[in-house]
Amino acid sequence: GQCCPQCFTNCFTDGKYFKHGESFSPKVCVTCTCNDSNIECHRMDLEASCPNLNCPPEKRLHIEGECCPVCEGTNFCGLGNNCHSNATCINLTTRFACQCLPGYRGDGVHCEDVNECLTQGGKYGHYCNGQTVCENTVGSYLCKCPSGRIPEDPYNCTESGYDFANSAQARAWDGTLMVTFCSLFVGILWVSGIR
Repeated sequence: GQCCPQCFTNCFTDGKYFKHGESFSPKVCVTCTCNDSNIECHRMDLEASCPNLNCPPEKRLHIEGECCPVCEGTNFCGLGNNCHSNATCINLTTRFACQCLPGYRGDGVHCEDVNECLTQGGKYGHYCNGQTVCENTVGSYLCKCPSGRIPEDPYNCTESGYDFANSAQARAWDGTLMVTFCSLFVGILWVSGIR
């Protein structure tokens, strides 16, 4: 007496094979299971399967492709989202959307840094004028002033009135940040876009 292993037959439907015991959902709110070449389907018990909603029936939305209704005003972003770390999740009426942050481009699920210095103007370009040098940063850019000039605003430089080229301090000046020389100038100092 040896026992023979029991063999089960797979199921085939809609051009797909399913193993014995495998479950699948051919349409919303229906779960099917392959049972030795037979497919057994059951409509989901919504009361048992769906979360309790804290809104009146007239405020419940039925989303296409979803079995369980949701309350109008649901925080879909808070329920979990796949937005990129450099994107914002935006709640819509029946779902969420991802949007890349300024300085990044993509579909919101995948966002990459834009090198604004490659193009002047437009949605993804820089606005440095001809007397400044554009430097790309992560998610943004800087307009740097050449030696002997100081920032007038985030995009323009002005003459410093001080001969940096012949001073020992010239080596410390990078055109975007003044610490040592603040007492030399009267006016507006821009540091990374802050007055």
